[in-house]
Amino acid sequence: MSQDDIISFLVALFIGALVGTERTLDKRRLGGRFLGLRSFILIAELGALGAWLARGLNSPWIFLTALLVIGALLGMSYWQQNKNADEFPGLITELAALVVFILSGVAVLGYNQLAVALGIVTTGLIALKETLHGLTNRLRSREFLAALQLLFATFLILPTVPNTYIDPWEALNPRKLWLLVILICTLSMFGYWATKIFGQRRGATFTGVFGGLVSSTAVTLNFARRSQKEPNVTESLAAGIFAAWLTMFIRIAVIASIINFAILGKIWLPLFMAALGPFGVMIYLGLKLRTRGKRAKETGSTVLQNPFELWSAIQFAALFAAVLLLSRWVQHVFNSEGVYLVTSLAAITDVDAITLSMAELQLNGTISQHVAGHALLLAGLVNTLSKYGLVLLFGNSKLRQLSTTVVITCLVLGAIGWVL
Repeated sequence: MSQDDIISFLVALFIGALVGTERTLDKRRLGGRFLGLRSFILIAELGALGAWLARGLNSPWIFLTALLVIGALLGMSYWQQNKNADEFPGLITELAALVVFILSGVAVLGYNQLAVALGIVTTGLIALKETLHGLTNRLRSREFLAALQLLFATFLILPTVPNTYIDPWEALNPRKLWLLVILICTLSMFGYWATKIFGQRRGATFTGVFGGLVSSTAVTLNFARRSQKEPNVTESLAAGIFAAWLTMFIRIAVIASIINFAILGKIWLPLFMAALGPFGVMIYLGLKLRTRGKRAKETGSTVLQNPFELWSAIQFAALFAAVLLLSRWVQHVFNSEGVYLVTSLAAITDVDAITLSMAELQLNGTISQHVAGHALLLAGLVNTLSKYGLVLLFGNSKLRQLSTTVVITCLVLGAIGWVL
């Protein structure tokens, strides 16, 4: 027996001990008769020996026969223990034993790292039963469908999309276009779930931070409306709104740098200057509320829509393509002023399409870093003004006053960042 074989057997025993320990702890907590630590170690040993003999004798039937024997014994044990049970008791322990047996064989066949990784995953899935059940209880069918559509768009649609330019200006590459849509949707989905899981427990500011990854406009509209109904928590709601505005500026910088990292050196300072407005007032309100021990702990019903639907993704891709083509055209006709005009108009409703477009155009050399940086700053300021309009329409007087302070500060510092 070689040194590699000895290591593989030790890996197999480790996997058995790992899963067996979890099952023993669960047995201690719930009571009843289950396979325990010793049983899992013996099963791992049998799996390793079966694979070792099968490899040495060049006969895979040895391992398969041992697997059938183990499966039969587990089935008989399960039936004997649960034949009088009133309800289905589950098959987790028996399935875990079969997995340990197979992973032990995988280790002996030379895939130690894969066997250990899957052994840890198996143990985690079993041990996190309550956590996983809690997550599925929170999951709605529409949210699962959104995640499924995102996977469909990533692994089934993306490989079939052509990777060539389809326009005479070489602005539109369908593969790249769809990949950027997936990037935006993935970022939005992360923010959606972070807000859903943690937002209501951590307060309005936390909801604003992660809600801004999905839609700072949705957060602004929801909290502005709430300020009319709950004026006693206006300052907390304002902190959540400004957190979402701050996240929007950070989101611009992150998305642009993912597409074109070189542009980050040009845009970080003006975006940072503009973001100081919502950041400063958010911190001030946070300290003030902390002193009072008062905050809006409940963010109400979910303020955000599902972050991915296939039709919405197609609409976003169409908007992104339109912005790219229009920006490329006005660059030829009106120079930089035309790019700023397109930016201002598109940023009223959506800043992501502008961010992706400017980063892509600068990467291709169509516009300079200077123009791209100014365009992204302008997009952030225009989008902030658009959300400020929502506050003026739907917020109470105190929220409007606080938002006015933030917007003025943001515009002044943004103007300074423009000329730097």
